[in-house]
Amino acid sequence: MQIPPTSLESAIGADTADGADGATSIQARVTALYRTERDRLLGHAYGVTRDFHGACDIVQETFLRASREERILRGDFRVRAWLLRVCGNLALNWVRDCARREARESGQPVWRGNYESKGSSSRKSTARREPSSPDAAEEVLRRQMGRELLEAMDAIPAAYRRVLLLRYAEGLSCSEIAEWLDTPAGTVMSWIHRARLVLRRRLGR
Repeated sequence: MQIPPTSLESAIGADTADGADGATSIQARVTALYRTERDRLLGHAYGVTRDFHGACDIVQETFLRASREERILRGDFRVRAWLLRVCGNLALNWVRDCARREARESGQPVWRGNYESKGSSSRKSTARREPSSPDAAEEVLRRQMGRELLEAMDAIPAAYRRVLLLRYAEGLSCSEIAEWLDTPAGTVMSWIHRARLVLRRRLGR
């Protein structure tokens, strides 16, 4: 199962059709980025949300936003980093929106802990809808992190999963993650430490 490539490319075309020549250049740039970065972003979005269909929507929205970002034509613009940041933010928002929606449907109040401190209830409810056969997103993460570690990450809240993916799947330093998330480095290190403690307990180490 993969994201239908034509659906995004046609959407980008519609989004920029009324622009000038610069819009055409942006469209070409975004289309090229989509073909090279799609699976990487899909793996990241899926790692945070643990929902394949949600991850597909997030990746498409990421590139639609890129089609409106003129800086992607600049040579000094860190476009891959920008795409990953936008994708990660959308993924966390997706998890939070699901938690709020489930809280409304159940009549229970939603707390910050529902989606960041005690695990994502939305992920637990949607994970069973995933196909049993490995999909593109799962394969990307398995290559980067291994099956056992990936399965253990299900026990970690979405916000913690995100920093672990940035640290160990993307290879970013704690200071780089802090810069990306506009968060103190000490906070990032604390998140990683807590996430690793949960992983150790889950893996029995």
